[in-house]
Amino acid sequence: MRIAITGAAGGIGGEASRVLEEKGHEVLAVDKDREGLEELDVTSKHCFNVRDEDAVESFVEENDFEVLVNCAGYQEAGALEDMPSRTVEEMFGDNVFGMLNMIRNSLPMIREKKGRIVNVSSIAGRATVPFYGVYSATKFSVEALSDALRGEVKENGVDVVIVEPGYINTGFNVKGLKAVKQYMPDSIYSEKYEENLERGGIPGTNAEKAGKKVAKAVTSSRPRRRYTITWLAWLAPKMKRFLPRRLFYMIADRA
Repeated sequence: MRIAITGAAGGIGGEASRVLEEKGHEVLAVDKDREGLEELDVTSKHCFNVRDEDAVESFVEENDFEVLVNCAGYQEAGALEDMPSRTVEEMFGDNVFGMLNMIRNSLPMIREKKGRIVNVSSIAGRATVPFYGVYSATKFSVEALSDALRGEVKENGVDVVIVEPGYINTGFNVKGLKAVKQYMPDSIYSEKYEENLERGGIPGTNAEKAGKKVAKAVTSSRPRRRYTITWLAWLAPKMKRFLPRRLFYMIADRA
């Protein structure tokens, strides 16, 4: 099987690439991080930004694959009041518009092969907490777009699968949290930011486990619509559904 994976230079995408290559599949690793790609032990590496429509078109024209895994992503924490438009646009660009670029250009080929699209979302795509509103909004978008796409292509034999990680020990969440430091000198939320930085992120699972779950979503003969990674990613949507709304948001506001 030939599988294109974006965000493959590290983190979940990198581990998924490694696992799938070990299983005998050919991975077409895509990332804008050239140095990270060079360290990745896969056969086919492609350095470009998924937000670049021309680069995406060229990649699809020049390469043949039946599965697309959209794992490229970017996160910064910060209050909606503090975060500049540029940061909001960059997060939506990487997490949503880049994913759409890959899907639009790849779908005719994937449809012909009756292949599969796996979109890596997040627990943040089902339940949001303070200071992660923009990141959550991008992942809510991934969830909505994936569900719509599934209905559009199901008669063509194309599977659309969502993978929802919780906290994964890749440095992704820690780096995103540290972004609040740029706002602290002037923000009315400085004390809250300081509290979050001192507390640190929620302990997560290792990236290898996450990579294996993505690989399962790719290779399963009868894939589920959603795969969660970590107990919190499994539990949070159920809490939101069954707990009284006031209680759920009281818990979320303290997370």
